[in-house]
Order: sequence, then structure tokens, then C-alpha cells
Amino acid sequence: MRLSAPANITGVPALTVPVGHDPAGLPIGLQLLARPLGEPVPLRVGHAYESTRPARALAGAV
Repeated sequence: MRLSAPANITGVPALTVPVGHDPAGLPIGLQLLARPLGEPVPLRVGHAYESTRPARALAGAV
């Protein structure tokens, strides 16, 4: 949650997408930020990423 502070303070759109796990099994996420009022950009990028590598496939990747 600490790394979301810049987006929260500035009010820019942000999206976090799960991308896998580290060697210790901890989850790793990709945080996407956009310009103010640019909500479609991180949503399109997140959708494109998840279309190539669905999050449910990552659940068993520990």
C-alpha cells in the first residue's frame, strides 16, 4: 500500500496487475499510472497484459 501514495496524493489513475511471484513465493505486481483523466490507458494496458498471461494462471506459479 505504501507505493500507491504518489497516485493517491496526485489523483492520477492507477491500476495494479498481478504479474507473478518472487522466488520466496511472494506476489509481484505491476503498477500502471496515467495522466489525469487518462483512465482508459492503464485499463487497456492491464487488459492487454492479462490477455497474454491471465492472473489465474499465475496463482499456481509459486
